[in-house]
Amino acid sequence: MPLFIPFSWVSAQDRCGIVEYTQNLRNTNTLKENDQSFEDWLNKKISSRKALRTNEANKAYRVPVVVHVIHKGEAIGTGVNISDAQIISQIRVLNEDFKRANADSVNTPAEFQSLAGKFNVEFVLAKQDPNGVATTGINRVKGTKTTWASSDDTTLKALSYWAAEDYLNIWVTDLSSTLLGYAQFPISTLSGLESAVDNRLTDGVVIDYTTFGSNDDGSF
Repeated sequence: MPLFIPFSWVSAQDRCGIVEYTQNLRNTNTLKENDQSFEDWLNKKISSRKALRTNEANKAYRVPVVVHVIHKGEAIGTGVNISDAQIISQIRVLNEDFKRANADSVNTPAEFQSLAGKFNVEFVLAKQDPNGVATTGINRVKGTKTTWASSDDTTLKALSYWAAEDYLNIWVTDLSSTLLGYAQFPISTLSGLESAVDNRLTDGVVIDYTTFGSNDDGSF
C-alpha cells in the first residue's frame, strides 16, 4: 500500500485501512488465512530464493493493471474522475519504487544498503480487456454512492471487476477522507496455508483519489 501513497499525504489522513478491512473479512468468515503460517512460509521462501538466484535476475515479470475510476459523474480530469495523466503517473512511480529507481533511494539507511535492490516486476496498464477488446487499462464507472468505506467493499467492487487471475485490479474513488486506501492479502493454495473463501471477486487495491498519482502530475 505505501507504494501508492505520496508521502506528503500520510500525516493529513488517518491510515492504511488494511487492518480494519482484514478484520472485517475475518468477522464475516471470508478470510481464514493463518497469519503466522503465512509469515513462516514467506521467511522460508525468502531463504530458498536467496540460495537459488540465477541469471534470470534481470528478467522482469509484467503485471497487467486495470484502474477502475469510480466517479460521481464529473468530467474527466475533475474531482474523483482523475485524468489519464494522473493515473499514468502512479504506474510510473510504482515501477520506479519496485526497481529502486526512485530519486529518494539515496536516502536508504546505511544498514539496508547491502540488502536493497530492485524487484523484477513491471506494472503495465492492460492492453486488452477480459473480452479481448483493446483498452487503455483505465475503466471509468459512475458510482452509486458519493463516498465509500471499507464496509462497502463488495458493493464497490461489483461495479467493475476484471478477473484477478489475469489483472491487478485497482479501484480509485472517494473514501471520504477517512482512509488513504486498503487491500487484501492474496489467495493461497500453497501447502500449509489456508486459502481465503470467495474473495477473488474482491482481490485488489482500493485507494482514495486524492492520494493516487504523483504530486507533480496529479490534480490534487
